[in-house]
Amino acid sequence: ALAAYELAARYDVDDELAASLALRTGFVRRDLGDLEAAQERFRVARTLFEKIGQRPGQSQALAFDGWVTLQLGRHAEAAGLARAALALAEGPARITGLVTLGVALAAGDPAESLRALHEALELAEVQHNKAWCHNHLGVALRVMGSLDEALDHHRLAFELLEPLAEAQLEIDFLPAYAETCRVAGLLDEALALHERTIELARKLGRPHDERRARAASQAVLDGRPKP
Repeated sequence: ALAAYELAARYDVDDELAASLALRTGFVRRDLGDLEAAQERFRVARTLFEKIGQRPGQSQALAFDGWVTLQLGRHAEAAGLARAALALAEGPARITGLVTLGVALAAGDPAESLRALHEALELAEVQHNKAWCHNHLGVALRVMGSLDEALDHHRLAFELLEPLAEAQLEIDFLPAYAETCRVAGLLDEALALHERTIELARKLGRPHDERRARAASQAVLDGRPKP
């Protein structure tokens, strides 16, 4: 898919198609773990959507730029991008921006963080979006130190996800759940979740996720009390 999108982008296409191609390329780069390249594509898409006055596309590009920025550890910048996306979005299109904002603010503004995440959950009409919101409520609550609540939300996310049999979503959810287990001292559960990530990464051809899970698994082992 990546090669096809990048090849198509080389041709003389109109701004709307170019924006859509940039957005799709950003999604693929994100899934490959190439976050800086994904961010660059989302920003190209945002500029083009803004040029043609396409607010929904502009909002989507901003929201995913914010999400990738959050994964890169730049929380204040991510919150700003999320707010910009939310200013343009309505209804379920607000979910990505709200979740990004909620996670970005978890450490500094817990009340606003939870408000954003619960609004996202209220807007989530389909099962996979509900699961996504619950998983990241788990992340925010872990940051706030509410580990039992965090684990409840992660477990609910996986209950919602199970009947969907969506491996691509599962592999995206697993690292956050595993980290919450680690912080809560549930080391065997954390290791099992990392093993599941490694298994899925091999099946899906996502070596970045396999490397990350192996490193996280080793960190769990290194942190175990010595007998």
